[in-house]
Amino acid sequence: MPGDERFGLSELTFEARSSRDLAWVLGSGELEARIRFAGFGYADDEWVNVKRGIHERSIPLEPTECHLVKVEDLVLCFQER
Repeated sequence: MPGDERFGLSELTFEARSSRDLAWVLGSGELEARIRFAGFGYADDEWVNVKRGIHERSIPLEPTECHLVKVEDLVLCFQER
């Protein structure tokens, strides 16, 4: 089940809808997704390997919000020296 830590991407099966005939097609080989970045156009799209290039979005926090972090939360950190 998605969200269950026992299952990783290697155990999931993905289907994609074909833009040509709108049929659902089972993926094969390395999973890739075409990514459109916010604020950029079609020419800046990139094909990204799902296993190596995509993860759940981290939560950006202010220093005053550190007490809100729970074990296993993905957070965005910046260290000042």
